[in-house]
Amino acid sequence: MTTDSSSNKDLSTQVADRAVTDPAFRAYVITDPRAAISAVLGVVIPEGVEISVHQSTPTHVHIALPARFPGQEANDLGAVSGGGNSWNGSNNPPPVPRY
Repeated sequence: MTTDSSSNKDLSTQVADRAVTDPAFRAYVITDPRAAISAVLGVVIPEGVEISVHQSTPTHVHIALPARFPGQEANDLGAVSGGGNSWNGSNNPPPVPRY
């Protein structure tokens, strides 16, 4: 996907930020995400890429996970998704408590 925006935010963050402050955009992106993202945010979405929008509620929270591509190392996912975390794959994750 390409964008004319100078923002370094990833697409999901741009959409979420705009939807929180702009009720008309929120309604538009729910009903026609491809058109809303292209028209309002200026992002070109390639053919064959599907966009799904889900609204979280107080009792149902949606969490988007980055895509996993064949042959991709787990510690590369942060870079692909535009995010990152403090765990870089070289240190062990914290142990899971057992109760």
